[in-house]
Amino acid sequence: MAVGFHVLTYIKGSSFSYSQGGVLLTKDSLPTLQGIVFDLFLMLFYAADGAVAGLAAWLTGGSR
Repeated sequence: MAVGFHVLTYIKGSSFSYSQGGVLLTKDSLPTLQGIVFDLFLMLFYAADGAVAGLAAWLTGGSR
């Protein structure tokens, strides 16, 4: 999702910078190194969250 956001912004031709917590994540609509690391961390977090939710649903659903 984050990569799609960057691609769509780049295709539109708009130019903006985004920072969070004093760290520049996007400069001129392109992700910085810190932005890429942040996006990868979020992806890993969401994958782990989904794995835990899937395991909980599997155990709750009466796995055999």
